[in-house]
Amino acid sequence: MKRLKIGIVLLTFLLAGMVLVPGASAYRADNWGPNYGLFEDFSNAAYNAAVKQSSMGYAAYYDSDNSASTAWDNLPSDQVFSFNGHGNNGGIIFSDDTWIYANNPGSSQSISSLTGGQLNDLALAVFVNCNSGYGTSNLLTSTVGHGGDAAIGFTGEITKAQSDYWTGRLWYYLDQSYSIQNAANMAQSDTLSSYWYAFGGIDTMTYQQSGSGYSRVLDPAVAGV
Repeated sequence: MKRLKIGIVLLTFLLAGMVLVPGASAYRADNWGPNYGLFEDFSNAAYNAAVKQSSMGYAAYYDSDNSASTAWDNLPSDQVFSFNGHGNNGGIIFSDDTWIYANNPGSSQSISSLTGGQLNDLALAVFVNCNSGYGTSNLLTSTVGHGGDAAIGFTGEITKAQSDYWTGRLWYYLDQSYSIQNAANMAQSDTLSSYWYAFGGIDTMTYQQSGSGYSRVLDPAVAGV
């Protein structure tokens, strides 16, 4: 088993979240886990993802309270984008009820509004929300269609417990230098084994890729191609 690289520094606890700095890195990973209140706090999954990404060499950040505009502004510069929370195939919702959309001509925060190739540096996007990959037009197809190498999501409803566990296993395997495809499949298998009594929608995992994006390894840190 690969040892966690030394150098993850806890800078500060803020309402906006926490930054994890593995050292100087040209590659950035942003993790969004909104805290909606009433036991609907997804920040722990985002934090755990950032820890593993720091081990992989990314300048990793996680946040629970910022609006969609912050995530939107960062997205074109991200090498990894990860979201755990509420949404559907048409978009993801942040703690202040603001959205990033997949294809909404009436919104300036719609992936479909990006120019072609604007997400060329994005190696992986993970949308851990209900129905993120449902239908022919969704968060995954929009992300890959605008330059992202690979995107993972779900075609059905998922429960918080299973999605949190799946996220932790996904980044564990990616930190062990599994390919994106193998890491996602192993995370799904582990989750179904641990929650055998309730699938929780994890069996609906799906993906989109550009070229061979899904076969890529993210450790050490990489950019999109």
